[in-house]
Amino acid sequence: MGYLIGRKGQGRETYPTSAKAGGGGGGITQLHQDVVAGPGSGNVAATVAGFQDRPVDPGAPTNDSNVYVWNGTEWVARQLTADDIAAGFSITSFTGGSTVETGATVTNPTFSASYSSLPTSAQITNSDGIDSPLVLTTPFTSGTVTGAFTHSSPANVTFTLTAVGPTTKTATQTIAFQDRGFGGIGTAGATSATAGVNTAILNGGAGTLSDSFLAANFVGTSFGPFSPVSQVIYILLPAGAHTFKDQNGFGFPMTAVATFAFTNQEGASISMTLWASNVLSSPFTVTVAT
Repeated sequence: MGYLIGRKGQGRETYPTSAKAGGGGGGITQLHQDVVAGPGSGNVAATVAGFQDRPVDPGAPTNDSNVYVWNGTEWVARQLTADDIAAGFSITSFTGGSTVETGATVTNPTFSASYSSLPTSAQITNSDGIDSPLVLTTPFTSGTVTGAFTHSSPANVTFTLTAVGPTTKTATQTIAFQDRGFGGIGTAGATSATAGVNTAILNGGAGTLSDSFLAANFVGTSFGPFSPVSQVIYILLPAGAHTFKDQNGFGFPMTAVATFAFTNQEGASISMTLWASNVLSSPFTVTVAT
């Protein structure tokens, strides 16, 4: 069945009859497969019988927390368990940072990373803005930041790895530029020192301070044990006020004999204070208390 429409200058054309509401005509009379409804006309109930051509268990969910899970045969409604949920994407390791003496130069540092699963992209940025960002290539597990990093005063350069997977994760590493502290024994009267290799040589041949290490803050650090024989215990620290204690927790008298510009082995000029004990003939370990 059809109807005719005439257009000016054209022959008559035939179009199909429109479907009538509620049935008849060319409308859909039945749904089947994943959604089942009909045959019939008007308001026909539909049932979801499957998903992606796989059957759904007809049983109703038992509580509001049920979700549909494929069990290998059909979709069933049940509560999820921890066994259903895969581990989230994460950066499992990020390495390459270091601690160096103030004034040192770190050239082309290399960083390594690992992940719980392969990300889609990753990059490393750094707070000094050198070769930043460094865009990594698959499998995104290593990269070398091209450039020289140096600081003439204590500082931290932070390197941030940003990895994009199902979620975006970050991890950081630091190149820390720190001052060196020194401790040792010598004859009385020293008021300054010059740098050796990881040592401080007291002026006037008074001795060499070789008990040394790097630190961002020397409070809580210990020097010794020292065994002076009619000698003085010296501690050379970045300038600042301090108190000291001995190995038994008792206050240990130290005098700030001089504050001076100390040029370290890396060529950086550091304001340092030389601390001196009384002349002693007993063993001591000295801790910076405050």
